[in-house]
Amino acid sequence: MAALDLVVHPRRLLAAEAATPRPRRAATVVWGTAALALLLNLAGAVAGPADLRSGALATGVVAAVLLGCFWAMSAVLIGAGVKGMGIEPRREALLAVTGLTWPVLLTYPLLTFIQTVLATGGHGDASGLIGWLALPALIWFVALTVVAITSVYEMSAASAMALAFLPYAAMTAVLLILVLVVSGLHAGGVI
Repeated sequence: MAALDLVVHPRRLLAAEAATPRPRRAATVVWGTAALALLLNLAGAVAGPADLRSGALATGVVAAVLLGCFWAMSAVLIGAGVKGMGIEPRREALLAVTGLTWPVLLTYPLLTFIQTVLATGGHGDASGLIGWLALPALIWFVALTVVAITSVYEMSAASAMALAFLPYAAMTAVLLILVLVVSGLHAGGVI
């Protein structure tokens, strides 16, 4: 897999993977992406202020683990959505194809590292502008997920987009429930 293919020929790359899925290769890509993200977060922690290093280290480790978990959870949720549409889930193929899209997420820790270096060097305005580059990366990742779903299930882009947002909706629901539980415990004086 050439990283440039994710930008130049994503449909061709993801369709070829859907035809002959290799989930182990995708797992290597996902966990390799998580490891590189962790290294970039650690580099950002070292480059940043000393009083924030322990928080940055903990965040980096948790984020790396959550990347892999989110990949697996996404396949389960998208598979459930597909089954609800009357289509037989192909989780192995979906894992193989969506796993190849994950290197796009390296944009986040890379931008965070650049922001940290700029902010530490007294270039706060430039650091803020760099942060806005994360939005196109997120849009591209979601678009690649839609292409991946259409490659595996041969459905319309609109249906694939609805399925692509299922994991984010589930994550939002879990966070909402967590906030409600913590708020209730706090209001009750438990915490």
